Amino acid sequence: MNHLTPSPNLLTRTPRMHELLEVARRYAATDYPVLIGGETGTGKAMLARFLHGLSTSRHGPFAVEGAGAIPDSLLEAELFGHVRGAFTGAVAGRQGLLAAASGGTLFLDGIEDASPHLQLILLRFLQQGTIRPVGAEQPIPVKLRLISSSGLPLAELERRLRSDFFHRINTLQLELPPLRERVEDLPLLAGHFAREAGWHRELPEKLLEILASLDWPGNVRQLRNEITSLILAGDCTLDPARLVDRLREQAPVAPPRTVQEAVARAERNFILAALKRNDYHRIRTASEMRVSKTWLYKKIGEYRLDAG
Repeated sequence: MNHLTPSPNLLTRTPRMHELLEVARRYAATDYPVLIGGETGTGKAMLARFLHGLSTSRHGPFAVEGAGAIPDSLLEAELFGHVRGAFTGAVAGRQGLLAAASGGTLFLDGIEDASPHLQLILLRFLQQGTIRPVGAEQPIPVKLRLISSSGLPLAELERRLRSDFFHRINTLQLELPPLRERVEDLPLLAGHFAREAGWHRELPEKLLEILASLDWPGNVRQLRNEITSLILAGDCTLDPARLVDRLREQAPVAPPRTVQEAVARAERNFILAALKRNDYHRIRTASEMRVSKTWLYKKIGEYRLDAG
């Protein structure tokens, strides 16, 4: 068996995570579609790469695409590609996403955002194993492994997607636990991220105690961002107390003083929640909120909501 070393987000000492990774190793030996669940920042893309790295197609490509990132009007051309002369301006043929992932893995992130049209196209492809580029006369066989991810609970995802598509992509399932359910991994993860950022000493016990006491709604990604920013804010002699002080900052939120302030705060919270649901993918967030990208970009800057 190939014992590929898990990526940093998957470093663990917890029995639950060890069990999950062992199941992932067994799944990697098959070609069945896999659905990865888990909250934002738990490492779904990392787990998808882990599966690919252990698969028989590990030497093939690993293609990543947001399920809600392609407009319906461009789906066929983006997924299947086109031949030369297929339409005005097609002076050369172009390989689509599915052909580009042939012989490897296609990872579709945020599958809950897949439009009904995309679901139908992918369902037909998974059933037939062929594509027909726009303008082509004959279908082309394409073999790849499909891995999808979603931050929604399974029951809610099933309600959002068409039933036949949901059951097709959910042949095998893996669920990443949130960081609050693997607190014993905090020292291991924090130490790794600190070393990545240039901290070459052990993290103090006081800091690790504080880390374990905090809520981590952004999970491993948030932990990594916090540790990295704290380390890079100082130098090689950075006082660990400064790290503790920053992580301890839990400033109470004062009540709004005016109606305008209350409305602005509610708007900010609404936008932030939508961004988190969509892994800070702006196009998907704008689509979910049914607003223009320009408006969303303006509000992100106004409320300083950029995830960095």
